[in-house]
Amino acid sequence: MSLPSFREEGVFRGLYIGTWLSMGLYGANAVQCWTYYNNNNDRWTLRSVISLLFALDTAVTCIESGALYRSLLSIQKEPSTRAPVTDIVIIFLAATVVFIVDLFFAAKWEGVTGQW
Repeated sequence: MSLPSFREEGVFRGLYIGTWLSMGLYGANAVQCWTYYNNNNDRWTLRSVISLLFALDTAVTCIESGALYRSLLSIQKEPSTRAPVTDIVIIFLAATVVFIVDLFFAAKWEGVTGQW
């Protein structure tokens, strides 16, 4: 068995570091959600949006962890295999989170200034 080339090592290094950073930020997000739910009495719509964002963040983190696990195990068999469907799902979920957060900030901006 040969070692992976420099190019393949760089791909896996980025996936590994990115996944661990994502997990750390997920932990911070979980603490913020816990604090929010225990200390605020906002409207149910805002609480629902926060719950949806946390659920989507959980899904993205789980899929990233699974992709890292599969990628690091598949390097033992074929060094350049990667599941493109996983990448598409991660991009779709991350774009959904960004879109919802942008809508939230746009609504807050409109409420503060009275204009878009």
